[in-house]
Amino acid sequence: MTGARPRIAVAIPAHNEEALMGRCLDALARQTRAGRFAVIVLANNCTDRTCGIAKAPRDLPVTVIEHDFAPDERGAGFARRAAMAAASEAADIVLTIDADCVPNRDWVAAHEAAFAAGVDAVAGRVSGDWAQLQRLPPRAREIGAIEWEYLGMLARAEAVFAGAAHDPWPRHAQCCGANIGITAAMLAHVGGVPAVATGEDRALIAAVQRAGGKVRFDRGPHVLASARLSGRAQGGMAAALTARLAADYRCDGQFRTVEQLFAVWARGQTLWTAPPPSKRLRPCEVARETARLRALVAAHD
Repeated sequence: MTGARPRIAVAIPAHNEEALMGRCLDALARQTRAGRFAVIVLANNCTDRTCGIAKAPRDLPVTVIEHDFAPDERGAGFARRAAMAAASEAADIVLTIDADCVPNRDWVAAHEAAFAAGVDAVAGRVSGDWAQLQRLPPRAREIGAIEWEYLGMLARAEAVFAGAAHDPWPRHAQCCGANIGITAAMLAHVGGVPAVATGEDRALIAAVQRAGGKVRFDRGPHVLASARLSGRAQGGMAAALTARLAADYRCDGQFRTVEQLFAVWARGQTLWTAPPPSKRLRPCEVARETARLRALVAAHD
């Protein structure tokens, strides 16, 4: 990359994403109301045309780093760690998105606006591609609706009962590597993205919070993610969607009972810094807790 140092760099880990890499980069090239920013694609262990597609001419400065990870370091987490480390050397703020995602046209600008409030990290929203979601088995869609409703109430309940001045309502309750921003200074302070194969997104946000950093769960920055059942990353959205088809499916540790939530907040912890519950909730139990949260919020309002 040449010229003046950009304020923002976008880090994209990509593994064999020739089918979707192009649309992600094209969407970044069409960003509106955004200042100058750079893009770094970390092509890890690719055996298809991902690199060539990423290097294709666009009205966008893109640097492609090709890297083959050892078998014990393969995983989206390690790739994101490397991608964001490289991006932090190029800019003051690092954004990350998945190669199968399409950011809104104001995605970069929305992140800029969030950081202007003085936070150290921003967790943006991620939605599944509705056209693809509609083709999923009914059970997967039903569970998705239950979980989505819970997350909406959780975001409101956190604002009411455990709110932070830097993260006011309206907000959301997602923490997804497909849409995170962090200052390069904070990324260095916490030692970079945690070196784990999966779950690096939640681990990063937890590290920021444990370090006393301010995290904004901002509804402004939004990306649309592929809702495919055959994904590229272990532990990603495809794995989550596929897991819903199991008869004994239980929701992940973010879904807690009202009592568990208030215990976390009473200890001054967050959903990301607190240990996960010993027993995960079934979808029917999540629906029950959604109703309880709704009633508590309504009583408070």
